[in-house]
Amino acid sequence: MSMINTEISLNRLVFTATEAIPYFNLTIIGLTDPPTGVIEFNGQSYQYLNIKPYPERKYKDIVFELRLAKEWLTENKVNEKEISLFVYENNKWQKLPTSLKGSSSVEATYSANVPHLSVFAVGTENVAEDKEAIENEFISKQNETKQEPTETKQQEDLINSANETAKIEEKNNIQTGQQKQIFSIWTYLGIAFIMAIILFFGWRKYQKDLEKY
Repeated sequence: MSMINTEISLNRLVFTATEAIPYFNLTIIGLTDPPTGVIEFNGQSYQYLNIKPYPERKYKDIVFELRLAKEWLTENKVNEKEISLFVYENNKWQKLPTSLKGSSSVEATYSANVPHLSVFAVGTENVAEDKEAIENEFISKQNETKQEPTETKQQEDLINSANETAKIEEKNNIQTGQQKQIFSIWTYLGIAFIMAIILFFGWRKYQKDLEKY
């Protein structure tokens, strides 16, 4: 069964019915957001596909042929080999075997084996985020390596600064001690000078008193 709507990434669908059916109707809806009740695809989605067959029977040997615009791949920096089809079942997204069949300047085509008709997402896993995480980890390690010598130099500078401070304090203490010694000497000399003056005048007074008698 081939699709005419070029806005839908599903280009062709092949399947086998497990039992005879009098008629068959297939509804295929291409969405930019997941259908109601379906969690968002945790990767980079090109398109969601909501496929509802009628009557609802079991089908087997289901193969999807997909097509993706090269413009989208370029704009989103996605490698065409990273594209896969994902099916939504048991409340989570399951990756399906997907192979790149062809590539032109306009689009890339893929083939995927599908277990049943349901809700699908065409896109890529978080490869870009994984790469970014690896790059960030690498940059972080480089920064740590660069910081190690810096931290060592900072420690050396702190030690040198502490030593210089200790030397300055020791020098100040020596100068203070010397100043105290000088002050003490001058104090003693001053006291001795005053005592000498007092004794001199006392002796003069004594001499004058003697002359009176």
